Amino acid sequence: MTMDRAFAHWKEGGINMWDLSSRQEAFKIWSINRLLLLNKKKRTNTLHHWYIDQIKTWELDSMFIREQGLSWRNFRYNFFPNHPGIKEIPDCIRNKDGHPLSLKEIYYLIISQKYESIRRTEGQKTLMALHNINIPHIFEYINRISHQKGRNTLFRFFSRTLPGINYNRNTICKICNKRFTDPYLHLFIDCQHIKGIEKSITTTFNKLSIIKIKCWNLEAMEVCKTNKTEKVYPNLVGIITHTLWTIICYKLFNEDQDKKEPTFNPTTIENELNNLIKLEKFTLIKKLETYEKYNNDNNRNLLIYKFNTAWQNPINPLPVPI
Repeated sequence: MTMDRAFAHWKEGGINMWDLSSRQEAFKIWSINRLLLLNKKKRTNTLHHWYIDQIKTWELDSMFIREQGLSWRNFRYNFFPNHPGIKEIPDCIRNKDGHPLSLKEIYYLIISQKYESIRRTEGQKTLMALHNINIPHIFEYINRISHQKGRNTLFRFFSRTLPGINYNRNTICKICNKRFTDPYLHLFIDCQHIKGIEKSITTTFNKLSIIKIKCWNLEAMEVCKTNKTEKVYPNLVGIITHTLWTIICYKLFNEDQDKKEPTFNPTTIENELNNLIKLEKFTLIKKLETYEKYNNDNNRNLLIYKFNTAWQNPINPLPVPI
């Protein structure tokens, strides 16, 4: 994933990665801003005075101060043009609340100018244009999935970052020998191997979820069509997607003849979901115990009701008895 995508938050389809060059630039700006703050508060030492004297005359003997001063001056010009120039030794640049700009605030101002929006891949543009997938809105829902492997695989599916298949375009599938243009849609949905187990996928899904699907397709994988409190549906999509990915990886990349081939096992899917609910239930119980210990007026029944509403399923309609 290139930086023009990676800089964004997970909820937007990025991975929240720092742009190190922008981070270094932000630190230079923050350092000068901090120096101006100390000078305003008269908390400077001898070294600070030497720096400030250089800035006043702009006869910068220190290359270190020269780089920082130029960075601060450019930053002021781009974002705070009404703020006094650096030669006037003004007060530091402050935010809307009147506090000195933090390093984080400076960094995000620089990033917002450098990357006006996250770049979409051709595959993502196709999902948006032809299949009406709401990107980046879908990543907000993926971010709420509790099953870690399922969340990661589903995120990589819609962000188009699964390893080993990105550059397979207009080629023959190694699994079913059919030609395809989009490796993601083919390998996870249209491949003949997936079609062969689609009935089992659909039956398993409808057995475990109150929200039903007619078939395994892109519409079924669109977790953002559910409400934000629903937990079973998106987690089940994540679990199944990850299971399919393990099958795909074996068929495409496995070179170990002794390794057992993974299969789609409905019992395994059910156990994964049940174990996830047990883990979430354990977390809820610990939360309730903490509330009862430190807060007599707790909302125990309300929390249990919300949990049951989120995790109810045909097999276990009341995960936590009230």
